[in-house]
Amino acid sequence: MRETLHGETALITGASSGLGAYFARQLAARGCQLVLVARRAERLRELQAEISTRHGVSIDCVAMDLVETDAPQHLYNQLNGLGRTIDILVNNAGQGLYGEFTAVPWGSLHQNSSRAYLQKIFIFSLPPFQLGAVYSCS
Repeated sequence: MRETLHGETALITGASSGLGAYFARQLAARGCQLVLVARRAERLRELQAEISTRHGVSIDCVAMDLVETDAPQHLYNQLNGLGRTIDILVNNAGQGLYGEFTAVPWGSLHQNSSRAYLQKIFIFSLPPFQLGAVYSCS
């Protein structure tokens, strides 16, 4: 990761705790503006206050469950309406799958397809090579 990211914006899903919050702190320390997405609005606001105080970067928070039907598209539309261009996507919401594929519950497959859909929206909606980085965590 580059040392400075001033003028760039990162979208971080699953940002309210764990790896998502860690990525938010690290990217903000490098001057990156943030869009934080998670289900827990209160945790997002707490993280926003902490990071804003420490690093002074612009932070937008979106309380949303990305597993909900059309949530990835709704998020994209919302950010597009605000004129936000995403340079870095940290796709951290949800959890990975493990075990025998035929034994995985259908709901878990839907959750992971939502993550893939979100990635596709942001990657293919931008001109070639505009998205600087994609990190997909589980």
